[in-house]
Amino acid sequence: LKESIPLFTDESVSIVSVVCGTQSINDSKNSYLVLSRFSSWVEVQWKQLDYMRSLFGDRRGGLFVLTPNDAELFQAHAPNFSSWIGSRIYDIRINEENLDEEECEERLAILRQQTGKTDEHIISLAQAGNLPREPEYREWMILFRRGDLVGRQRSLATI
Repeated sequence: LKESIPLFTDESVSIVSVVCGTQSINDSKNSYLVLSRFSSWVEVQWKQLDYMRSLFGDRRGGLFVLTPNDAELFQAHAPNFSSWIGSRIYDIRINEENLDEEECEERLAILRQQTGKTDEHIISLAQAGNLPREPEYREWMILFRRGDLVGRQRSLATI
């Protein structure tokens, strides 16, 4: 995650184990946090996290790595934070393989429809270093197995 997330965000990433509580969240200075190891948390720690949600507004983003049980506790004991995240909760099955060709094509079709752009247009933008910074465009390149084009961004001075 520490190596992959910057491909999509261009942000500095901190991997934070919260096994000792919420203080480790406060101590991190990077703009993007990956928080994990919530399994030992009790209700009071979840409530502290709920009160801390405004601290996350100053950051560029983050990722919570939760077990299904952790996710239930998060929703039960940090309801304000949970509702703030809303529909941006994903169930990732680690033991499953990558998308097959049909699934890749389905996802590409969704990206084409949402953006109104063609594959050729997106690839030409990436080759020129003008790929938009939104994650879906980087995902597009990865689905095309063109991750080599993801990091190609012209500096603002040359645009």
